[in-house]
Amino acid sequence: MAKQIRATPELRGKDAIRFIERMHSFEKEPISKIDRDFLKRLKEKTPYFESFLR
Repeated sequence: MAKQIRATPELRGKDAIRFIERMHSFEKEPISKIDRDFLKRLKEKTPYFESFLR
């Protein structure tokens, strides 16, 4: 049998503010070299993935 999925925690107060600040800081950071390389490989394989949509 599969395990049940736990409920998503609700963030309140300082935890919620800290979470939002952290997400904003990640959005402002430039994309890492690993992510750039991954994106490049993904774009190269786009025709392969699109073939499943036809």
